[in-house]
Amino acid sequence: MMITHEPIHIKGNDEFAKIAKEEGWAGNGTKHNPYIIENLEINSKGGYCIDIASVDVYFVIRNCKLHGAKYIEEHFLSGHGLVLVGTKNGIISNNTLISNEYSGIHLIYSSNNIITNNNCISNDRKGIYLYKSPNNIIINNTCILNGDNGIELSENDNNNILINNTCVSNGDRGIELCSTKNSILINNTCISNRMGIKWSYGTNLIITNNKWILNDSNGYENSTHIYIKNLETYKTYVIYENKQYIAKSPYTIVCRLSYLMNL
Repeated sequence: MMITHEPIHIKGNDEFAKIAKEEGWAGNGTKHNPYIIENLEINSKGGYCIDIASVDVYFVIRNCKLHGAKYIEEHFLSGHGLVLVGTKNGIISNNTLISNEYSGIHLIYSSNNIITNNNCISNDRKGIYLYKSPNNIIINNTCILNGDNGIELSENDNNNILINNTCVSNGDRGIELCSTKNSILINNTCISNRMGIKWSYGTNLIITNNKWILNDSNGYENSTHIYIKNLETYKTYVIYENKQYIAKSPYTIVCRLSYLMNL
C-alpha cells in the first residue's frame, strides 16, 4: 500500500540520517543495511519528487510512484521525478515515474548506482537520463512513450552497463549514447521509436544481442571501436569493406565509423 508523501529533498549524509530518523525509514546507511525509502506516492505539482545530492551512504528507493514534477525557475534541476546529484551507492528499484515535465530519472555527476526494474512512462522529455555520470548499471527498465529519448547517456557517461532494457514508442531515440566510452549494451530492445539506438562520439563500446524492431532508423556517428555481436534489427544492414559505412533500410542513414566488427 502506497502512502501519499510530500517531495523529498536530501543534501548530504548528515541530512539523510536526520530525515531517515524523522521519517522512520529502515536502515543506517551502510552497505549491508541501507536506508530504505519505499511505498510512497509523490505528486510534486512542481519542482521534483525526490532530489538527493552530495550523498555517498547506501540507500534504496523502491516501489514508489513519482509524478507531476515541473520546471521551476529557481531550481535548475527541477522537472525530474527522481534526481541524484553528486551521489553514489543508490539502488533505484521497481518505481513508476510518470508524467514528469523533464525526465523520470536523472543522474548528474553520480556514479556507482543501480537503476533496475523501473517504469518510466510519458515523461515529457526522457525516461532515464544520465549526464556526466560514470560507472552505473541500468538493468531491466521499461521506458515507454517519453517525448524524447527512452534512455540517454550524455557527456562522459563512461563505464556504464545497460542490460535488458525495453524502450518503446519514444518520440526520438530508444537509447542514445553521446560522448560515451567503455560502456556495454546487452540484450536491450528498442521498438517503434523514431530511432532505435544512436551513438555518437563514443569509443570502446560493446553492443551485443540487442533488438531494434520497427524503428524508423538506427544511427552511428564519429564513433571508434564499436563491437557488435548478434545484432537483430529486423531490417537489413550493409557493411562496406574497410570504409566502415552502415546503411539501414527502409530509411537510409549513412554514418562513418572508424572501426566496426562483427564478433
